Amino acid sequence: MGKRKTSAPAVEEVESYGLVEWLRMHRIGLAPVYLAVPVLIMGILANITIETLLLAICMVSWTLGVTAWVVTRVPEGWRRLHWLAIMTSINGWIIWAATLSTGKGWLWALGLLASGTIVLAIPHWMDQVKRTRVNLEGLIRHWPVRGARIGLGDTRLVGITHTAVGWVGKLSWQPGMHSIKKVEKIEHEIEGALDLPHNSLKIERDGRSNHSVILQVTLNDPHAKGIMWAPPIEPTEDGPRLRTLHGGDPIKVGIRADGTEKFLRIFKAGWGARNLLIAGTKGSGKSGLLNLIWTTLSLCDDVVQWGIDLKGGAELGPWEGVFDWIVNDYASAMRMIEAAEQIVERRGQLLKKYGWKSWEGSPEHPWLAISIDEAASLLGKMDSKALFRVEEIARKGRAVGVSLIIATQYATLDAIGSSQIREQLDQAFCFRMQSSSGESFVITVGDVHAEEIDSERPGTCYHQDGDKLDRIPMRIVFVGDGSNGTRNTVKQIADVMRGETPEMDADSIRDGIEKLEAYANRQEVTEMRDDERDGRDAEGDAQVTDGETSETGPETIPPFVEDGSATIEDIQAAARAHMSPEELAEDDARRAATAAALKAEPERLSDEDARAALLSALREAGAPGLDYEQLGEAATRKKSWVYERLSEHEEAGRVRRTSKGTWALTEVLASSN
Repeated sequence: MGKRKTSAPAVEEVESYGLVEWLRMHRIGLAPVYLAVPVLIMGILANITIETLLLAICMVSWTLGVTAWVVTRVPEGWRRLHWLAIMTSINGWIIWAATLSTGKGWLWALGLLASGTIVLAIPHWMDQVKRTRVNLEGLIRHWPVRGARIGLGDTRLVGITHTAVGWVGKLSWQPGMHSIKKVEKIEHEIEGALDLPHNSLKIERDGRSNHSVILQVTLNDPHAKGIMWAPPIEPTEDGPRLRTLHGGDPIKVGIRADGTEKFLRIFKAGWGARNLLIAGTKGSGKSGLLNLIWTTLSLCDDVVQWGIDLKGGAELGPWEGVFDWIVNDYASAMRMIEAAEQIVERRGQLLKKYGWKSWEGSPEHPWLAISIDEAASLLGKMDSKALFRVEEIARKGRAVGVSLIIATQYATLDAIGSSQIREQLDQAFCFRMQSSSGESFVITVGDVHAEEIDSERPGTCYHQDGDKLDRIPMRIVFVGDGSNGTRNTVKQIADVMRGETPEMDADSIRDGIEKLEAYANRQEVTEMRDDERDGRDAEGDAQVTDGETSETGPETIPPFVEDGSATIEDIQAAARAHMSPEELAEDDARRAATAAALKAEPERLSDEDARAALLSALREAGAPGLDYEQLGEAATRKKSWVYERLSEHEEAGRVRRTSKGTWALTEVLASSN
């Protein structure tokens, strides 16, 4: 028997088509011409129709039909206005054609129809969406020929849809013909066959399918430039101000490669707090995400922040006075961990007292976010007893509104401390890694090849939410920190919010205050720093910028511009530039009053005198009582100090809460009754 001769079928590339097929292929581009033909026919019929009633019925039906189609199918905007203009022009031309009776008139009508078709077609031809749709149809039509060139002639390109940055589609084949790994290996060959720009194609798994993949194409790269953070500003009668945020608000953390925005909720009502793991090598943009989170949470009226920075305060230094508590050495960090464990235990008791299933964050009962930068320097050195405390915080913190935010360059078991801690970090952000093995401890449900992230694009990362991995990379929104020539927006926001952020609620610390001695001592240190800063401001008659006295408070905020270059001085100058002479005089008077108030601030009382002043103020207030702020002014102390003293007096039966946040002496209440 002779050998059986086999040969692969020749691939014929047919790029020429018949007239009908050619007209079908170019139906979108020739749509204005296709519309002009029936309009001409309708004009001729209208001209030869004697019955005016029939013409009126046709015109009304045509108008109603097209209007209904435009309203239901065409989105609001210039496209809807364009269609309404087309419909009006068509109606006018048909009515004119119905009245023509000479050949010369018909020549003018035909000329007007042709020129009007071209003019009204220009917006249609310039519409990028329609042009993209034409190109996508061409890709599907030519794929069998082009796919055969790279050995994928038996595959199908289906489900292509246009996106904000390109398109997405599915490449499928019959089971057993190809493998996922084989298709992934020839990603660049597929990219070339589709005639796409270099590195614009990304192949992703199609769920659990073994005979299809998702093609994600980026033609307009949203990551080509850094994405600047936009401060949440709201206009007021006194000028723009920073909008107060809430811990449960979603945080816009970045833009995905497909152009969609990515949001994160660290705290969620009805659920509690989430723990975060942020990992990436030096220069990958990890600090950018931390700054974004710290900046956003500092604007929340119901979030207290603690921070551990064992790099000598390099990262958390600007946030001194904004965070409730910051430590920079190992011993202090251990005291903070012990205090956090006590608060978690105390809040577990409060859930039952309040009748809550999970912590309901509010200004009176704030969430707590604990950030640990360079976790390996802390968790990697802890003994088993200390690690158990962190595990308890991570495990129980969700229900009681305590979040752990852990950042590290090298995500390993040693850096995180234990597998128990890693199991509780349900939100993971993986930035650029040095090797393929680096991501395995961060991304636990797949591979993203984080070592291939472009080093020229810091802030690019992948996100895993629980057991759900987002395989589309995103680039983090950047808050300027003064590096690489950017404006130091971090410092500006910190300057504005210093002393304005909430304090820990009394109920979370009152019963365990003996065990929270480190936290109590931290309060005294913070108050001393505040006094020193206020003294410096008073001596200098407030800060001076560009020859003008700068106010403190929510009005001195940085506005957002495209390049992120915003300064407090800019907004002050802009606001004054639009003021009338009377408004300028009022502004100057307000500034002078602010400086005078700083000078006239009462001298801080000693602890003994402050305790006496607290009781004296309550006695003078009578049955209505006083709130925390009023008592703090009388005792020249912060609310945390007032919380502690009132708790002591309440246990001794000397004071009683009369309403939400208001207290009165028990003896005064008894006499009033």
